[in-house]
Amino acid sequence: MSGVAARQLCRVIFDNYKRALATAGFTTSFPFRNKEELTDFLEDLPTQRVATSLKYNYAKKASTTWKVNHLRDIEALSVAVPYTDAVVTDADVWDVATHRACLDAEFGTPIFKGCGSFEVS
Repeated sequence: MSGVAARQLCRVIFDNYKRALATAGFTTSFPFRNKEELTDFLEDLPTQRVATSLKYNYAKKASTTWKVNHLRDIEALSVAVPYTDAVVTDADVWDVATHRACLDAEFGTPIFKGCGSFEVS
């Protein structure tokens, strides 16, 4: 999990984080003393927590063949799970989000498996 968290920080938020530190008057560019502090920081950010957890759980399963839809699902769920009342998604990401990452229990957000097309009225 720490490796995935480190990648999240470096690829997604590190530049913005450094600018925020400089604006606040901090002179150090990397305030974490160890990987545990880095992981704890990212887990306190709800969208990063969801994205990191999903990526970790997909990567943990050796048979996962990455598709562009996995990345789209991760991006969508990283916002939907912590900030909405319920989520409906496809069977693949539903399994990862509920059975492996347990994000539904962690955030108190019901995650439902869709079964075809939906009509919005």
